[in-house]
Amino acid sequence: MSTTFSDNHDSNEHHTSFDEMTPRKQLGGMLILLLMLLLAIFLQSQ
Repeated sequence: MSTTFSDNHDSNEHHTSFDEMTPRKQLGGMLILLLMLLLAIFLQSQ
């Protein structure tokens, strides 16, 4: 799927920057989910 996605964009510079951003976005999303989960547990414990 990633190959077709890059072909559709047809811009190497944007493709490289997008590839670099993807893991960061995933990590950020995971971090936000973890923080929300911790907050929910903290609120329930009180």
